[in-house]
Amino acid sequence: MTKRSRWSEQKVFVPGMPTILPQEMDEKQTQIYLLQIEIEDLTRRLRTNQYNNQDDRQRSPSPEPIYDSSGKRTNTREVRKKHELEQRRHEKIVKMLVHNPDYCPPADYRPPNNRLYEKIWIPQDDRYDINFVGLLIGPRGNTLKALENETGARIIIRGKGSVKEGKAIRRDGPMPGETEPLHAFITSTDPAIIKKAADKIRSILDDAINRPEANDSLRQSQLRELAVLNGTLRYEDMLAATRCSNCGSDQHKTYECPEAPNMTAQIICTLCGGGGHIAKDCLSPRTGYQSTCNKELDDEYAALLAEINGSSSNPIKTTNNAPTNNLLLPFRLPPQQGHPRHTQTPPPPPRQYQHQHSGFFTSPPPPPLPPRHMPPPHSGGWTSNLNVAAAAAAAFAMTRSNTPTFFNILPPPPPPPPPQA
Repeated sequence: MTKRSRWSEQKVFVPGMPTILPQEMDEKQTQIYLLQIEIEDLTRRLRTNQYNNQDDRQRSPSPEPIYDSSGKRTNTREVRKKHELEQRRHEKIVKMLVHNPDYCPPADYRPPNNRLYEKIWIPQDDRYDINFVGLLIGPRGNTLKALENETGARIIIRGKGSVKEGKAIRRDGPMPGETEPLHAFITSTDPAIIKKAADKIRSILDDAINRPEANDSLRQSQLRELAVLNGTLRYEDMLAATRCSNCGSDQHKTYECPEAPNMTAQIICTLCGGGGHIAKDCLSPRTGYQSTCNKELDDEYAALLAEINGSSSNPIKTTNNAPTNNLLLPFRLPPQQGHPRHTQTPPPPPRQYQHQHSGFFTSPPPPPLPPRHMPPPHSGGWTSNLNVAAAAAAAFAMTRSNTPTFFNILPPPPPPPPPQA
């Protein structure tokens, strides 16, 4: 058997794969092209079941056989080589997606379900005075859930001391890692995610041991979150968070303040809502508050004046300065029998008029007109209710008056009837 040499005349030929690269390709494009060739070669070998193409004398020693529950061997040469090719193709595809996010993997490609894990040991036996489990889990597990959402890894606290006695008893056997020391079990398919989660957990443990002030701040935030969940958070804690309302310090609560009570800090302004001053000394009142108060005072004063003036007798104010002829007519023309009377609007109230001439006399106002739907009163004639002397006096006054009145448009009264013999 002849020894293989790279200078052999036998060439490897792959259909449809060029061996000469264009010169205008940059380094990134060249890397993408080489990854594409490797992925296609591994896919072809997996599809054609060419798992082992090495000589039997060049193969490494086989590991110890592993059998399943039915007695079938699970780590044969073909199975081991197939897993190796699938892992290599998975690594090449991950690199290809980094260089080219638009790359589509082969149709038969399935990401391996090989979950990686890492254990972060918790020194609970060395520092029994620190509650590491409480710092990592948080109120109702919210701190641990926040770490999982931030890193994307699965984090489990297990081992001795992770579960209280009498809880989580399993009938099918002990829990995984129950006999191991206390640790944080991190699982994921990406090593970078596991590293990020491990760094977060190590920073929390390091702060709890070497930085007590950071531990106190984390503990205070967890206690505040627990009070919110339980509904026991007080109103002053919601306004001032963890600060003292007496001295303003964030190291203690208001009821634990060692200083004397500060009455000035307890005064609340009713205009701006701030503390330390009264409403009279406020420099920044609410917008529109002063104008609203003044308007309310003005409205109350105007209402008081209106009430006072309404109870007293006020003279009638007239806006027209033109002279008016308040002529009192002590008679009313009788209604005509053949014409309907329009009574759509009620008659005006009677008024008392005064005349400048002293020769005329006043009489009580006539009775109101009957409604339209009622027939006119029956009388012997329209002159039966006529005051002859008053009509003559009114006609004489109209002729003597220079100022036109609305009575001028009325027809002249009829002459008095002749005296009866």
